[in-house]
This record gives sequence, C-alpha cells and structure tokens, in this order.
Amino acid sequence: MIPIGPLNIPSAFLDGKDPADTSYGGDLFDASNDYVEWLDSQPELSVVYVSFGTLAVLADRQMKELARALLDSGYLFLWVEVLSHGSLGCFVTHCGWNSTMESLGSGVPMVAFPQWTDQGTNAKMVQDVWKTGVRVDDKVNVEEGIVEAEEIRKCLDVVMGSGGKGQEFRRNADKWKCLAREAVTEGGSSDSNMRTFLHDVAKFGHDCFM
Repeated sequence: MIPIGPLNIPSAFLDGKDPADTSYGGDLFDASNDYVEWLDSQPELSVVYVSFGTLAVLADRQMKELARALLDSGYLFLWVEVLSHGSLGCFVTHCGWNSTMESLGSGVPMVAFPQWTDQGTNAKMVQDVWKTGVRVDDKVNVEEGIVEAEEIRKCLDVVMGSGGKGQEFRRNADKWKCLAREAVTEGGSSDSNMRTFLHDVAKFGHDCFM
C-alpha cells in the first residue's frame, strides 16, 4: 500500500501561482459573494463554521439544539462552504474524511460532531491524536440521542477561547496545515509516493502486455 494523500489541498499550495486560489475541488452550485464579503469584514479567527456534509441529516430537535448553542454562544457563525477563509476560528463538523482533511489542510480547529460510520474514528483522531479540537459528549442525553445546546456551547468556548486549550488547538492546526502543504509540494511525501505509484502501475502494465 502506498499512501498518496492528502489529496484535497487548495491548488495554490501546489504551485503558488495564485495565492487567492483556496478552492477545494468543484462546486455544483453558483456561489454567492455575499457571505465572502461578510467574512472579509469580520476579525481574524472570530467565526464558527458549521457543516455536516451532504449525507448526514440531523433530527429536528438536534438541529434546534445546535442552533440554540450557536446563538447563545455569542460567536459569529456561518453555515456555508468557506473553510479556507482567514476569519474562521472553528469548524463544527460531522468529521467525514473529506471535511476532516480539508480542515487540517486549512489549519482550522474543530468541534467534532460525528454521526456514523468512520466519523467516530476521525473524531477520535481530531481530539486525541492530532489534538486540533474537541469532540462533543454524546452521552449527555443518551435516552433521546440528542447533544444538548449547553454541551455544544461548552465545546465552542474551549476551541474559540483564548485559554490554554484554544491556543494549543490553533498551534496544532497550524502545524498540520504546514505538514499537509509540505506533503503535496514537489519532493514531499505525497508527491513522491504518487510518482512511485504511477511508476509501479506503468511497470505492471508493461510486464503484462509485453
């Protein structure tokens, strides 16, 4: 097995030709400039970004608890696709693999809110291995399966705060961002392993058909 990731790093990290290009892949919808202009007007690291991917569907009450936590926290928040913007200080995520890697590549600390499949494992990596965020305690209301607003707000305060944990998460997030960038540059581990993979595929094809 040859590891070739991370694959979802902004294209500007690859060649440095356009520092303004911070996009990840494609967008099936027409993006509005309104939220970008709003983000541009906010202080650095002051906004909470919320995303649960395209498959996870939160229960109505869970959606209300999350909304109440965000409103009660007093932090500015956005629920659209803007992960690489400099004003973001926190990413509330379901911890799908793509979202998790994008957050690491952008250097944004996380509040992990896993829903199913591999997301619990990814959330554990965020909290215990990479140390770039915290996981919500989903055992607070086991009977109803709801993470209540107070728990979510507590996690937001830890990640967005100026205390030791918040600073640690930001330092670690920046470290992983730099490591991801190094991996995809020429001669980095991702670049080298991809070349090895392509060489092996070509050699295998040559051996099979010659």
